[in-house]
Amino acid sequence: MNGILALRRLRRVLSVVVALACGARGAAATPALSSARSGDQKPSAAVLRDRDPGARVDGNTTVVSGNGERVTGVPNRPNFMIALGSRDKLIGGSENSELGALGPRDTILANAGHELVVGGPHDTVVSTGPGHDLLVDAHSDATIDVQSPATEVIVTGHNDHVVCSGDSFHDKIYANRSDTISQTCRRHHNLVRADSQVAFASDFSPPTAHAAGTLPVFGSGTNSDPYIRGCESATSSCTVEFPPRTLSGFWSNETVPAYRCPSAFPYLTSENLAPFGTTIPNGVEIRGLGDIGVYIPVALYGPTKPVGTSTDAAGATNWTFGSASYQVILHCTKTAP
Repeated sequence: MNGILALRRLRRVLSVVVALACGARGAAATPALSSARSGDQKPSAAVLRDRDPGARVDGNTTVVSGNGERVTGVPNRPNFMIALGSRDKLIGGSENSELGALGPRDTILANAGHELVVGGPHDTVVSTGPGHDLLVDAHSDATIDVQSPATEVIVTGHNDHVVCSGDSFHDKIYANRSDTISQTCRRHHNLVRADSQVAFASDFSPPTAHAAGTLPVFGSGTNSDPYIRGCESATSSCTVEFPPRTLSGFWSNETVPAYRCPSAFPYLTSENLAPFGTTIPNGVEIRGLGDIGVYIPVALYGPTKPVGTSTDAAGATNWTFGSASYQVILHCTKTAP
């Protein structure tokens, strides 16, 4: 996560796993992750398998439709894992992964890497190992066990329980009055705030007076013809905001387009702006995480320095029912960092 990731080409070996347990056909439907987007029904295992978000990032897609299953992600690769049944246990791999559950009383273990975890009803979510995880649960009676540093927790249901142990330090926890936050969380230099403050306490930089919000966008979003937008700043740097992109349907996904800084400010800054739960190049900002998971492991390079984002293994996946949006913002500078 620190520094620009070097361009790497991996031989893509995609493994799609559908775990079907005997007697699992009676699994009950569960509520949507977000009540504001509850128009969609719970997708079937076949539909989720076909949506295959792991294919976007040279990773693995695992759909667990049985009950009481224990499934571990493939090491050293991004894993997209979803549990549809009850009392399943998902264990992430050792790289950036996105894990979630639609069934009740599942357990999700975030492993090493910068992982996004979206819990289901009455689920237990545990973060362990290094990384900057984002743990989200909109249901009630969730248990969140934070065992790693620099983790962000957002629980918006009722009667949730957040506990902190092990290496839990400098975490961010957003919860409501009905939730229980252990005293260990408050003692470990963790930030505890009301869930209503999430929109105001994100890691995103505020728009600047010179942010390019109305200038036209050129390009087709490919590596050879990236999206580019001018900047009206007269200083040594500028912030370029590109139009939000919308995904519709649970686990709908797309390749994140390539974006480039304008010629007057050709380089990405060296700032590490990655929010919790993702890896992105330095100088790049993403808004909308949590509803959508975004992974951009590779920067787009000019002759010697990073100038934007690459489409290589870059993916965005919707973790809500209905539609959600994300936005890419570039922080650009005149001089090479």
